[in-house]
Amino acid sequence: MDKLNFARLALAFLLGLAAAPAVLAQAAAPGGAVPQMTEDKLQELRKDAGSFEKMYRTGRKVADFCSHCHGQSGQSTKTDVPNLAGQNTGYALAQLQKFTDGKRINSFCGPLMKKLSSDEKLAVAIYYTNQEVTSRPATDPAMASRGKAVYEKNCFKCHGTGGYGDEKYARIAGQQPEYLMTSIRRYKEGSAARSDEKMMKQTRSLTEDDMKALVMYIGSLK
Repeated sequence: MDKLNFARLALAFLLGLAAAPAVLAQAAAPGGAVPQMTEDKLQELRKDAGSFEKMYRTGRKVADFCSHCHGQSGQSTKTDVPNLAGQNTGYALAQLQKFTDGKRINSFCGPLMKKLSSDEKLAVAIYYTNQEVTSRPATDPAMASRGKAVYEKNCFKCHGTGGYGDEKYARIAGQQPEYLMTSIRRYKEGSAARSDEKMMKQTRSLTEDDMKALVMYIGSLK
């Protein structure tokens, strides 16, 4: 798809969403956390297979647009854009809310998330986080071994020994290398685009070689 047609598609999509009424009214959540009504609805859906499947199908439709960057199956088409497949649903929802609240900054995702209704965000999060995950074998075993040592010192307490995270912390196993490197650098530098006190503390002392090794190791995790 050429840039002009993509831009037209983006505009049409955003205008269509702007005209649609909000599906789920809710109180604002502090700090980019998942609004309680959305969290409650997610828990209800997990107990009702039929409703969950319906929301999943809705998410697939929304993902038709998101797939230009994140891929239809949640495997990113670009190394600087994160994979969403297999991500923890609660964590994914919290990040969508951060884009909505301006706690995470992206010139495309930010405006888009502000146009999506709460149900649409919940649906696309459910769809993507229930896709199969893939990973890449390390191309340099020695570097990956160094990365493992860095990971075990700085990362595993939040993201887990396998990089799976949980509903509060991101699954980073198999994540895109350029995206990982950019995120780590932003935390290290205290960028407004990715501000998190724990991450800033853990990345502050990392050298360039530490970061390269860490990215290779994390990307190889399955």
